[in-house]
Amino acid sequence: MNITFEKKDKTLTAVIEGALDTATSPEAEKLINPNLDGIEKLILDFEKLEYISSAGLRLVINLVQSMDEKDGMIIKNPNDDVAEVFELTGLTELFSLK
Repeated sequence: MNITFEKKDKTLTAVIEGALDTATSPEAEKLINPNLDGIEKLILDFEKLEYISSAGLRLVINLVQSMDEKDGMIIKNPNDDVAEVFELTGLTELFSLK
């Protein structure tokens, strides 16, 4: 798993590559959370995300909750398999999936 960040004004884009699973989600959380100070909108770019497990879903839910009182969160560019996981779990109701 690799994460790169792009900050523009009060929007943070995190491009996540590889897998978000039991092994990588704790590390992803440690990388993302410190970057949220002063951020009003979070964009998770999943174009290069190959796999997401329940641990990855838990991270996404925690991020949605932390952005809830702000402008929110968008998940961008998920592949068909990742998008299907969000649709099957009903999580697309919590955030915008683009």
